[in-house]
Amino acid sequence: KLRIALAATRWLAFALVLLMLGELELRVERYGLPLLVLAIDDSQSMSISDPYQDTTLREQLELLVKGSGSAEPTRLNIAKALLVGRDGELLKRLTRGYRLVLCAVSSGVRHLGQFDARHLQEAVERVRSVEPAGSETRLGTGLSRLLDELGGTPPAAIVLLTDGRTTSGTSVVEAARDALARNVPIHAVGIGSPLPARDLELHDLLVEDVVFVDDMVMFEAKLSARGAIAKPALVQLKRAGQEQPVMSKLVELPRDGKPAVVRLFDRPAQTGEIKYVLEVEPVEHELQTENNRLERVVSVREQKLRVLMVESYPRFEYRFLKHLLERERTVELNVLLLEADPGYPEQDRVAIAHFPTSRDELWKY
Repeated sequence: KLRIALAATRWLAFALVLLMLGELELRVERYGLPLLVLAIDDSQSMSISDPYQDTTLREQLELLVKGSGSAEPTRLNIAKALLVGRDGELLKRLTRGYRLVLCAVSSGVRHLGQFDARHLQEAVERVRSVEPAGSETRLGTGLSRLLDELGGTPPAAIVLLTDGRTTSGTSVVEAARDALARNVPIHAVGIGSPLPARDLELHDLLVEDVVFVDDMVMFEAKLSARGAIAKPALVQLKRAGQEQPVMSKLVELPRDGKPAVVRLFDRPAQTGEIKYVLEVEPVEHELQTENNRLERVVSVREQKLRVLMVESYPRFEYRFLKHLLERERTVELNVLLLEADPGYPEQDRVAIAHFPTSRDELWKY
């Protein structure tokens, strides 16, 4: 038995040597084309048309976008043109070596489908259908979700076409680290101008809601500037429906990034509700002009505002409010103390002896 065991051991060792000499390998092969993810950022910021200062670059982008069937060179249209321009040449080349996974990423992940060379035209149409519909930009979260969904069949790579803005959720850097741990490279294609967008914004408007005829009304607001803006900004105060401004002012923009304080004035000569418009003239290549304008309705009166204040006894709050309203020249004040002595109205010029007994008398306040 010992001889048999020794012989078996020799034959086993001999077989192992033969296997090693033959370099036998265990391989796991995947049949079919590998996956390539093309992710398009469809957030609202991708609807911006950047003011490219390079004229040649701007003209080339306009030709590229028009050649792909779009009219305006927005960031999203540029991204789509890169994929489907020249009759989908790029997609055609990619489908020779990959099965394409198309999706839109912003506030979530919207799958557009998987495509090979046989369904190239459908892939082109799906790319063209993407619109800037995302309410927020969560690129990192979207990429992490994509990796989880494709965990069983990890893609060869993820190509992300984006302007790079992430407003919430996981950062793109964290998602890239997660992808690196799974051996999935992420290739980001930046869309848009690297220069900061020019923007003027009027905010924090202060003005009296109620004024009197021939009073000087002051409109005070703050003007913030972003981007490279060297010239003074023209701020105008207008009455709604009138082209001629009530007052205009050139405002120097601070270079330290702090907002400039703007003060404009008007003196209304008639009573009524006046709608004022405070606006700053847009600068060249300014993308967003909705924040260049503020509106406020001012009530112009000829008589004072009558106020009746009723209290049981003169508490601290009563005395404070009474003194405040007495000093306000736009207010005509009367007070009624329910627990006061009968002779109190004779001692206080704004005090009355009893509550108004008729509707007409009460409605004067």
